[in-house]
Amino acid sequence: GAARVVDHVVDAVRRHPPRVLVGFSDATALLHALTARLGWVTFHGPVVTSMGRAGSLHVQLDAAVDLLRGRQTRVPLPAPHAGPTLEGRLIGGNLTVLASLVGTPTFPIGAVPDALWLLEDVNEFPYRLDRCFTQLRRSGALTGARGIWLGDLGLKPEKDRVARAALRADAAPLPFAEGAPAGHRGPLALLPFGARVRVEAGASSLELLEPCVERGRG
Repeated sequence: GAARVVDHVVDAVRRHPPRVLVGFSDATALLHALTARLGWVTFHGPVVTSMGRAGSLHVQLDAAVDLLRGRQTRVPLPAPHAGPTLEGRLIGGNLTVLASLVGTPTFPIGAVPDALWLLEDVNEFPYRLDRCFTQLRRSGALTGARGIWLGDLGLKPEKDRVARAALRADAAPLPFAEGAPAGHRGPLALLPFGARVRVEAGASSLELLEPCVERGRG
């Protein structure tokens, strides 16, 4: 997995200007390390093999290119945001991977202030997800967090309901919303980790509150 090489990657790139890194799932280890340790903006989103599996490939590619070239200040969402307004510096990824990083140099506690935690997973038992979230909370990673934005968990409906109810209860009193376009099923949006963002109740897009790339670069 990516955790095996993350320290080597950080050491290799720390003296170089930031580059675009896009991925999800196991790539959470790399995304989090480069954002939390080096201050890079990285991108949680689809890789080539997952593009087009839900929705139009050319629409996803066009949106990704526009964002990465600094042409967009909003990221379209596949459905209107049904939860409360969330605002903060976006960070997160796969919950199981994040929990496994706690206590390692990849996971410096408090490195991302005012964090808005995006979380997703796939095919884990609800009790395991609860355990992973509890690990994050007890580590101090959620201290000062601005909210939790939960994506797809890759579960069948009954287990999905149980897991979401447990995570919502565990997250209290933090603002908590579901429907983040992240996970292993359905459409994935390109979401900038390390950038300050806002998603308002009922909105059909995520607003970027600061640039996440140099305009026109690439």
